Amino acid sequence: MKRTKVQHSFTLATSQVFRSAKKTRSESEAREGEIIERPKKYTIDAEIGRLAIPTFEIKEGSQEVFSAQRDVFPETGSREHYPTPCFRELVVFSPCDDTFRKSEHEINRVLWRQEKMDRVQSNMVEREGKLLQEQIGKKAEQILQSHGFNPAGKLIDEKRAFEPIAPDSFLPHETVSTMIEELNSEKEKKWHIDVSELHVHV
Repeated sequence: MKRTKVQHSFTLATSQVFRSAKKTRSESEAREGEIIERPKKYTIDAEIGRLAIPTFEIKEGSQEVFSAQRDVFPETGSREHYPTPCFRELVVFSPCDDTFRKSEHEINRVLWRQEKMDRVQSNMVEREGKLLQEQIGKKAEQILQSHGFNPAGKLIDEKRAFEPIAPDSFLPHETVSTMIEELNSEKEKKWHIDVSELHVHV
């Protein structure tokens, strides 16, 4: 049976809990420390709701030698909750066509809750944007270097720079057109991409 995105996110969240508990026990056995439950739980935002996960730490006397919240789960801001992949996608893409305030209302309505999250959305969108910029920069450097240029755009290998481009470096026109049609079918007409305006290699 094919799992839904919600089931997949729930599985990821629960598997983290079991891994946390297992690792905590094994750490305790290895270090022979005292297991102490932390008063503040680790929270995960998912499509099924917000999950509050008990976390533990191991202490030898007054010294903390292991913390499940720090050593097992991804780090989050003081007022932020860890988002599952599907929840992050929902939060990041919702403000694309609306303001943060309007998209906040839409998300709360879909998830049946009342949360003040415009600042959280803003932070998540900004982080995703920085990650995209970093990946674009890395890809640009790879393209330059593969064609005989250094990252600054200076020619360093004339032979490689003037090599003919292989035919399989381009996607077929039919493939590009089909992909654009599928993308346009999910958007309003004003957001449609006009294939004729693109420089598509035939």
